Amino acid sequence: MPLLLRNTLSALAVMLLFAPFLTACQSSKVTQKRIDALEAQLAALSKSYVRLSAQLEKESKKIALLYDNPQPSAQKAGGQASHSTARPPDHLTVVKLTPESAREKEEQFAPAPPPVGVRPQKLLKEADAAYARQEFDDAEVKYLKFLNYFPKHSMAAQAIFRLGEIRFKANDYQGAAQFYNDAIERFPNNEIIPDAFLQLATAQQNMHQDSEAIETLCELIDSYPDTIATKKARVRLMQLAVTEE
Repeated sequence: MPLLLRNTLSALAVMLLFAPFLTACQSSKVTQKRIDALEAQLAALSKSYVRLSAQLEKESKKIALLYDNPQPSAQKAGGQASHSTARPPDHLTVVKLTPESAREKEEQFAPAPPPVGVRPQKLLKEADAAYARQEFDDAEVKYLKFLNYFPKHSMAAQAIFRLGEIRFKANDYQGAAQFYNDAIERFPNNEIIPDAFLQLATAQQNMHQDSEAIETLCELIDSYPDTIATKKARVRLMQLAVTEE
């Protein structure tokens, strides 16, 4: 118990003990008021003591736990440092980017101020028109420009998805998977994302990554249960299960 609190309680106890004798020297009315006040103070101090004791006991238990369960050392035996590697999300572990491809992708999405007079709707419309005409090289350039100039536009997810489709049509399944993954990571709430999951699984299957495709389809079903893409994913899962049997 803290020394100040102990002394205060002792003094109050002594005063209460000798309070009856004070009545002989003073009027009973005045003395009773003082006794009541002292009793109130003693009660308040008693509550404080109980509260502080409980808090002290709690902190003591924490300290005891720290001594009983020390944190693992950052050094292994022999002085070797221990390093733990965080596991990335499952759908991001399929495609391993080389430093060159990572730099290229970063450059593709590096934001830049658009030239004067360039409007996002017009540029995106031109990219969609080139895509519809199957002029995929031209469409790819325009989609990339759109993303460079307007990376946070509401239609950015659709542009990234189209870039994945262009790579997919060129049988570049790894490049397609990169774009699908990028759309999923950057715009998880966009309406195009269930289709991105489904196409990612298709690209994985074409790269003979059936286990990864199954994981992607399961994630699609869990995350977006009420979409058309999810219905297709369930059918695809049944087909993959039959194939693996």
